[in-house]
Amino acid sequence: MFALLDFEYQGTVRDWLAARGKFRVLGRLGTNVGALLASGITASTGFEVGWLARLFQSDHTLLSADLKLASNNFTFINVTDFVEDIIDGRPTELVRSTPSVRGGGDLRFAWGLSPLFGLTAAAETGYGESVERGSENQWYFELGATLDFDLLAVSRVPLGIVLAYEHNTFPEGGDDISDDVDHGLLRVAYTGRSDFIVALDVAVERFNSKQLDQWVNLRSIGINLRYYF
Repeated sequence: MFALLDFEYQGTVRDWLAARGKFRVLGRLGTNVGALLASGITASTGFEVGWLARLFQSDHTLLSADLKLASNNFTFINVTDFVEDIIDGRPTELVRSTPSVRGGGDLRFAWGLSPLFGLTAAAETGYGESVERGSENQWYFELGATLDFDLLAVSRVPLGIVLAYEHNTFPEGGDDISDDVDHGLLRVAYTGRSDFIVALDVAVERFNSKQLDQWVNLRSIGINLRYYF
C-alpha cells in the first residue's frame, strides 16, 4: 500500500522565468505479514526547489528548461535485512535512515497538434546519492510523455482525457526497488473552468522488487483536485 501527500508552489519572477518549490511525504507498507517481512516499511520526506525558464514559444509549441535541487530522507524498517545482517555478522539496524541529495535538470516540450488534442514530453537527468544502502552516487534519468484530448474544444462536453507514460531510474519507494520504475496513467477530467480541475486518475506502476525477487504491479484509483491562482 502506498500513501502520498505533496504540496507544490510556483510563482512568476519574470514573464519567461518562474521559481518553484515542492514538499512531499511518502509511505509504503505491506498489507499482510508476508509482505511486511519481505519488503518492510518505507517512509520518506523531502523537498525540491527549482527554476523554470521558457526557451522558445510559438503559436503551437513551447519549450522550457528546469534546474532543480532535491533533498529527501528515507526511513526503512526491514526485518529481512536485519536478520541477514545478524547472520553475516554485520552491524545491525532494524530502523535505518538514509539521506539523499541530488541535483539535475530537464527539458519540457508541449505541442498543440489541434484544438482537440496535444502532446507534451519531458526528459530529465541528474546526479546524486543513491537510496540503496552501500551504493555510490549515481546518475539517473526520467523520460515521460502525455497525450491529452479536450472535448470542450470541439463540442459542448467539458471533458478531458489524458494518457501518460513515464520511465524513472531513481526509485523513491524503497531501497529494495530496482533502478527502473514504469508508470502509466489514464485521467478523465472536468475542463469546464480554466482555474479548477477535478479528475479521476487510474494509474499503474511496475517495478522489480529485490526482496521479493519478482516484478510487482501496482494499480490505484484516485481523485485529483487542482486549483490555479
